[in-house]
Amino acid sequence: MKPCLIILSLLCGLLFAGMGLTGKAEAIYIVPVYNIDIAQPNGSTVWAAETTNSITVTTTNSKPTGWVKLYYRTGTKDFWTYIGCVDMSYSLIGNYSWTVPPVHTDNAQIKAEWVGDCGSSNVLASDVSDTFSITTPTIAVTSPSAGETVIAGSGYTITYTTSPAPAGGKVRFSYRLNPSDGWRSIGCGDKTGSYAWTVPYEIDGTPVNTGRAQILAHWAPACEGDSYNFVISPEFTIAPEPRSIQITLPQHDAYWLPGSWQVIAWEASGASGSSPGEVQVLFSTGSDTEQGTIWADRDGVPYLWRELACRQNPAAGELLWQVPSGFGWKPAWIKVEWWDSCSGRSHLYAGDEETVIITARPKPPSNLMAATLLGTGIKLSWTDNAWNEEGFKVERKRHFGGGDYEEIAEVGANTAEYTDTSGLWPSSQYRYRVCAFNSYGESLYSNEAEATYGYTIGENVFVRFSIDKLTFYVDNAPRTMDAAPLIREGRTLLPVRYVAEALGAAVDWDPAQKKATVKSGNKTIELWVGKSTAMVNGAVKSIDAENAKVTPVVVPPGRTMLPLRFIMENLGCKVDWDATSQEVMIMGPAAAPGGTGD
Repeated sequence: MKPCLIILSLLCGLLFAGMGLTGKAEAIYIVPVYNIDIAQPNGSTVWAAETTNSITVTTTNSKPTGWVKLYYRTGTKDFWTYIGCVDMSYSLIGNYSWTVPPVHTDNAQIKAEWVGDCGSSNVLASDVSDTFSITTPTIAVTSPSAGETVIAGSGYTITYTTSPAPAGGKVRFSYRLNPSDGWRSIGCGDKTGSYAWTVPYEIDGTPVNTGRAQILAHWAPACEGDSYNFVISPEFTIAPEPRSIQITLPQHDAYWLPGSWQVIAWEASGASGSSPGEVQVLFSTGSDTEQGTIWADRDGVPYLWRELACRQNPAAGELLWQVPSGFGWKPAWIKVEWWDSCSGRSHLYAGDEETVIITARPKPPSNLMAATLLGTGIKLSWTDNAWNEEGFKVERKRHFGGGDYEEIAEVGANTAEYTDTSGLWPSSQYRYRVCAFNSYGESLYSNEAEATYGYTIGENVFVRFSIDKLTFYVDNAPRTMDAAPLIREGRTLLPVRYVAEALGAAVDWDPAQKKATVKSGNKTIELWVGKSTAMVNGAVKSIDAENAKVTPVVVPPGRTMLPLRFIMENLGCKVDWDATSQEVMIMGPAAAPGGTGD
């Protein structure tokens, strides 16, 4: 309780009168005793900042008059701050609605002073409350969440909650890229809800790329000044936006005529960030003598590149460019690169490259295909990609025998097919290629295509022998002979009975004359061991006009070996020799037997 002021006047006169000590009584004046007590807040009170609460004061005065001034402080040694004034006239309880200041403290106090009126400084009674607590809101950052990826340079919404929900105040935000870094200010948001943040793209010229970024949030009365209750978000990732760029023109291996105008076009994605950068268009022939100022790798090899253009809108673009003159046939490369800037070339985001051929020669044909026409030939077809060809050259080689390609035909411009019917052997595999040509030269070759030539079974017989091998093939079916073919004097000799029987011919042997007779249809061929001439239907013929030493011979185990080509060609068969594979191929019509074999 507070001290009371009691003023007594002339009590003694009344007392003496009652006691008969005087014959006259005096008037008595009683001055009111003022007291004040703060009922709320008290030592156990906890009030949230920015909320409205009631300060309650009481008095025991009977029919009091006057006002009570209210003050607060947030620390026991702080200065008092005026709150307001409560009319206590003829009331024993007074209440004042107070909006708690945005501070955080456990040492707040309220002071009440009884005064005659709110403007008076004459304090008749006072009271100071016990210390109580003022709390600020607790903040929770709900996004970005732990492990979330945020795109550098993009717009991102930070979301957060405050509890209990304050009546006012702000939330300040900062960020750092790593736990060891200092905090960088982001901005100031409302007391609860969300904040639109432009994520940094680069800091001090270095692109932001981290997996340990964090957000710091403070609750504060205002965007400037003191702040309270902070929270640090979980670590999240800030990464550059995936960017890509692709050349749409020219197409791969496009042919460009020297001096012509060509379109270079590209498409890009991932340029939504705050630093879109620039696209640099480059050209190179891989030659140091080509005019250029930029060195860049191509497949790990430095090449000199010439800048054709720099475009500030990476999303899409095209360039009309005149191809240099003076090239007969030259591969060249077009490159588009997405940089932070064409001049600085500090950070490469994406790139693409395409090959072109600068030449006046025709573009090569493609999609070459070969198909067998049974008993007729092999049909070739291809795609004509040129616009300036004068014709096409068709080349062929035997697939299994290796060797070089040989030109077998020329066809005119705008032609896309050819049927090969010349010199084909049944069951033989052939490989083809085609090129275009004009007055400037030949194009590159097309892809290779292969096919196996077929024939009509029953009308023809195909026999294949290999030097020094006992196995031979009739229509691709293996058979065995007792003496292997051999080469004497540069000519192939073999036991002709095997091939003659396969062709329907007959072979007779006269041991007395050492003569072999081969008959097929209306043909009769007679040959003698050691003799360089033979009889064909009674006419004398030289077995080999270029070499008189070519004659029939006898080899173990007593097998007569006859010169193959002379006999087969005189029977109307076709003979081919593959020096690489050491193979003899014979094709002839099947005929009725004309004798018995040896």
